[in-house]
Amino acid sequence: MDSGGPSHTTGNKTESRRAWTKDEEEAMLNILDVVVANGGRADNGTFKSGSYKYIENELEKLLPGSGLKAYLHIKFKIRIWKKSYAVIFDILNTSSFGWNDVRKCVVVDSEEIWRSFVESHKDASNWRDKSFPYYERLANIFGKDLPTGSSAETLNHMANAALQEEIHDDDNEIDDEGSPMSTTLPSNSQYTT
Repeated sequence: MDSGGPSHTTGNKTESRRAWTKDEEEAMLNILDVVVANGGRADNGTFKSGSYKYIENELEKLLPGSGLKAYLHIKFKIRIWKKSYAVIFDILNTSSFGWNDVRKCVVVDSEEIWRSFVESHKDASNWRDKSFPYYERLANIFGKDLPTGSSAETLNHMANAALQEEIHDDDNEIDDEGSPMSTTLPSNSQYTT
């Protein structure tokens, strides 16, 4: 099992550039589903106090020796997923764009529409035909309605503005798709406001 890679300094900020395994990602998604189901997400889309530490402890139970830490790995991974989800959500809430359920990626009616969209949405440039298998699961975790159809226009502007403010400085990195794993439900007392 991959127990993590070294951290490195980028400018004046130290970040972990750890490569997550499919099992680690899937385990964290399952734990995040439990956290959300048990009230661990605040109304503004952030996680309540104690959630990151709870996720760390649950990951250690499911994947002993993985070395995943709440504020070094888990919070950073959630921020990457949140940014990726927000960019795709915005794309799908624009006319002429849709979701390919088989390939799990954004599709568009024409090259011209794509180029025009990317000119004003630079973060979207890498997402055409790029698989993002966690999109539907992250819709529940991050609390937005899942758009459907090639011209879905159900964007909740206030939620998007709050999300964009929180994630403005992350990059578009994501890891490979994972496989399902199960976890047990925690009690509501795990989370405090």
